[in-house]
Amino acid sequence: MGTSMGKIRSYQWPFTEMMKFSKSFTELQLHDCGIVKMKMVNDFSLLISGGEDGSVFISKINAFSDGIAITDA
Repeated sequence: MGTSMGKIRSYQWPFTEMMKFSKSFTELQLHDCGIVKMKMVNDFSLLISGGEDGSVFISKINAFSDGIAITDA
């Protein structure tokens, strides 16, 4: 999810019942203005975001399970 303050909000998945009452997301500041568009590539390896000022960020997506990075290797 992109915010009007230029942050990407990443939610923990899968959601659990306990997460209704706790902070279950991380925010990363990427843009200096609001994010107006976000698109993930077909293999879910990259997230492309666009800001109100025309800026574009391409971010690599890393998967984690129990705090350990998951790789294809």
